[in-house]
Amino acid sequence: FSSKSILVVNMTSQIDTMRITWSEIWKKGKQFIHEYPFEKQVWYPGGDLHSNKFEHNIIVLFFQIIPAYFIDFLMLIFQQRRFIVRIQKRILDNLAILQYFIERQWIFYNKNIITLCDDLTPLDKKIFPTMIYNFDEMEYFKHLVLGIRQYCMKEDLSTLPKARRRQKM
Repeated sequence: FSSKSILVVNMTSQIDTMRITWSEIWKKGKQFIHEYPFEKQVWYPGGDLHSNKFEHNIIVLFFQIIPAYFIDFLMLIFQQRRFIVRIQKRILDNLAILQYFIERQWIFYNKNIITLCDDLTPLDKKIFPTMIYNFDEMEYFKHLVLGIRQYCMKEDLSTLPKARRRQKM
């Protein structure tokens, strides 16, 4: 390949057939978070998306920041290690980083991957499954949550039954 002939391939969903909103991502993600809970989660996963920044900030204050300080205060009284405020700060800092991407609509043109997949032989399609036509969103979200749990949170999948019991309490 010469530098002028390198093919750029965007492995994204098809523009016309597989659009997904943040609301849909949120709902599907919440479903799998409940099904595959994190072992170290501190409180029950919930929440919702808000288009009004003021409303969002009020909800964060009353349902995240104040409870975090209250729990850390109780931990101080009982001479336990305080960590909830630090976790909430990390969550809010990471959401601030993601905010730019979350608040905008992104369109990725994927003509090259479609052309490439259409040109694959049946054997190549078996060896290199791309799933651009038969994409299973629910399976994707399941693996996304399990991947976050296993690789980001460093939680072994064998701890799932314990995490599920703990979440039901």
